Amino acid sequence: MAGLACAVLVLCVLPGVLLQYTDSDFLFDPPILKMAERTQENVTLIYKGPNSTDYIRLRMSSARREVAAIAQNSGQNTFNLTAVPNNTLLIPVQSGHLGITTLDFTINSGASVTVMEYTVKVYRARPPVDAALNYILIPFLIVNAFAMGTAVEWALVVKILKRPYGVAIGALSQFVFMPLLSFGFAKALSLDDVYAIGLLMVGSAPGGGLSNILTYFLEADLPLSMTMTFVSTVLALGMMPLSLFIYGRAFGFDTINVPFTNIVISLISITVPELLGILLRHKKPLIADKFMKIIRPVSALFIIAVVVLGVMVNTHVKYAPWQPVLG
Repeated sequence: MAGLACAVLVLCVLPGVLLQYTDSDFLFDPPILKMAERTQENVTLIYKGPNSTDYIRLRMSSARREVAAIAQNSGQNTFNLTAVPNNTLLIPVQSGHLGITTLDFTINSGASVTVMEYTVKVYRARPPVDAALNYILIPFLIVNAFAMGTAVEWALVVKILKRPYGVAIGALSQFVFMPLLSFGFAKALSLDDVYAIGLLMVGSAPGGGLSNILTYFLEADLPLSMTMTFVSTVLALGMMPLSLFIYGRAFGFDTINVPFTNIVISLISITVPELLGILLRHKKPLIADKFMKIIRPVSALFIIAVVVLGVMVNTHVKYAPWQPVLG
């Protein structure tokens, strides 16, 4: 009798055990969904597990509905997998704003419950004003850099290069302390890996033309600022990848694309006009004095353009969590 009872128990329990659903029984196409803001894409869910006549119910939800969720026009978020042809289900996904979220799939079949997470990455659709930003700001930057150069004498630059203590302190701050502080803020605020890498890239980036403008308006050491901008941009070609290599691995990023092209463009668009302005000051000081008169109005227009266009192309920041904004 004991043997018969064991046999019955095995026959009753074994099929249920064999028909437990695992993540490998379900495939997603594509494996990770990448979509632009406020668009709709389809995800294909394919069941490849053991055949079963049981009722398999699929229920879906989103961890962050403001980023992405099941499209409202689908009319439902619960499906019967046994009723779809070829065990294949087409799921419409509607994106919201910039971010990363997961769609949670809960699969019920009798006593068996399987929960899977599907990653959705929503990227920012580049508006036309993005392209216009470069065409508008780069001419401002070049003209302003040339005008700034006319306010600097070559002898002062040579003096700084002969005793580069200020440049050394600036480089140390730029490529040692700033990346370290960015890393510390990212850890202290428990930022998501994507936000942490963004903060780290900002902390590892070189200075730009705006620092020279602020230095001029504050009547600080303009030759030192311009020299530091040049040196930091050149050093960034090697130091920025090094900083990202050292700290990026802590956030699961072994390889990060460094914007070398943008760094070189920034180096050329700032350094060459500044050198031409310094040369004009050295050769034709009277003409240089006339160019100096346009520094303040051009700089003011440049700052206004940066603020206005920057706000226009970065409105998505309002959807970001407060931690990366604070960082």
